Amino acid sequence: RATTAGVNSPGGAVLVFGEATVAGDAVVAVSLASTSGERSPGGAVCFLGAASVSGNASLVADDCHTGGENSPGGALFADTTLSVDNESVVSVTNSSTMGTSSGGGALAVTGAL
Repeated sequence: RATTAGVNSPGGAVLVFGEATVAGDAVVAVSLASTSGERSPGGAVCFLGAASVSGNASLVADDCHTGGENSPGGALFADTTLSVDNESVVSVTNSSTMGTSSGGGALAVTGAL
């Protein structure tokens, strides 16, 4: 269980600045993670840069939540782009977002997907 709370507190479990790649047979799995507070996106994983999932890699989030104004992406938030190739898996289940201007109950990407 991982939680962040407070203004500008993104990434309940994982916060990445810059580019991120999940590749090969890697698995990033997060459950029971949350953020709460204004401008606190990405209840489980927050990418503050370009992110990609490739190869047989998996990015999984379950039961992850955000709460607070301007806090998108209940489970996953990518600030620029998120690319996923055709052999990879991105799975989000049982996740939510609550709060004013907080779209993307499961996944929010502000750029290209």
